[in-house]
This record gives sequence, structure tokens and C-alpha cells, in this order.
Amino acid sequence: MVAFFFIFTTMIYQTKATENKMITEAQTLNTTGFYLWRFKHDQYDEEHILYLAPDQSTDRFAEFTLTLPGDADLSKTGMWHYYIYDGDGASTDYTTMTLLENGMIKLI
Repeated sequence: MVAFFFIFTTMIYQTKATENKMITEAQTLNTTGFYLWRFKHDQYDEEHILYLAPDQSTDRFAEFTLTLPGDADLSKTGMWHYYIYDGDGASTDYTTMTLLENGMIKLI
């Protein structure tokens, strides 16, 4: 017997030097109203952490705007992993926070 496991992640395409919109399902799990975002490049040892407030949200989805550069200095193109945590608005220690969503960003 062979078992197959599939992990689905969200792929978001971002363009440098523009304002990018992202829609996430993180709203369904957030309890604090603060969203800590962590970006980690797949190839280089580069990581960025910041808080983003949603532009709008429903009981299921949240829409965010990420301006590059500006909000985060994602200077290298390529594949980035993103992680959204249920933050407290001040701390950047994501190891103590609940992970709400993760996925990938292709930065062009």
C-alpha cells in the first residue's frame, strides 16, 4: 500500500518597485488583530520580519498591501517563503507565536 501526502501552499507573485496586493485566509485564525509577516529567501540567507495591517478583511479573508521596496527590502528576486503569525503588535519573536498561514512568493 502506498500513501500519498500533498501539502498545498499558496503561491503569490510580487513585482519589485510596485504596490502588491495579497489576499490570505489568515483572518480566520487571527485572535489579536496583529499580523507578523516573516519572509525568508530560498537561496540566500536573507530574512525580513514586519507587521502588516490588513487593508480590509471579512470573517474569512484578509487583504494586505506590500510595497517593495518600502515595507520590506526584499532585494533579491527569486523564491521567498512567507509566514504569517498571530502577533502581539510589538514582539518579533515568531517562535512564541501561532503560525496562521505560510506559502511562497515569486519575486520578479
